[in-house]
Amino acid sequence: MIVLSMLFRPPGNEVAQHPLHQPVAQMVVLLSGVGLFLLALFIHIMIWRIRPPQRQLGALVLVFFGLGLGAVLLLFSPWGAGIRSGFASLWITLVFLVFGSLSSVYFILFSAVEGKSPSLTMIDQIYWRGQQGIGRDELLTELAGYSFTQARINDMLRDGLAVMDGDKLRATKRGRALVRLILTYRQLLGRREAGG
Repeated sequence: MIVLSMLFRPPGNEVAQHPLHQPVAQMVVLLSGVGLFLLALFIHIMIWRIRPPQRQLGALVLVFFGLGLGAVLLLFSPWGAGIRSGFASLWITLVFLVFGSLSSVYFILFSAVEGKSPSLTMIDQIYWRGQQGIGRDELLTELAGYSFTQARINDMLRDGLAVMDGDKLRATKRGRALVRLILTYRQLLGRREAGG
């Protein structure tokens, strides 16, 4: 944020008087962005405690971007005139930049935690054994009962990336588009083999 504020430095000796270079202004921007993120996080937690959505990641994005859009609409409505007059337009932009950055990081974290991953399942098994621990062979036996592949197939079906056609899985239009996007990105990186 400080780096961005330096990009908008006024010329000459006006730097010290520029409102964005005041520590209080920077703190207001930071706290406003974090506060908006915490409000979205609170709404997210309340919705998930009442009834978790089927497509959780999509619903999460909707909650966060919906709140961001609602904040923008409120800001530019007649009720937001007082807030707008107290904030420079650059400050408002920086507040939403902080909110968007925190939200993006949270989406990545949520998708990692929400899915059934082998690593999380292993650490969960180790954690619940407490101080006594768990033997390697016992851990492997416990993990044999988990079907990570089945969980991924269920996620693809639920998210509309694949459909069951008799006893076969087939990629949907949306699934094929995702694969093309990923393969194009991998080609840009010079990687053609899976996992490379």
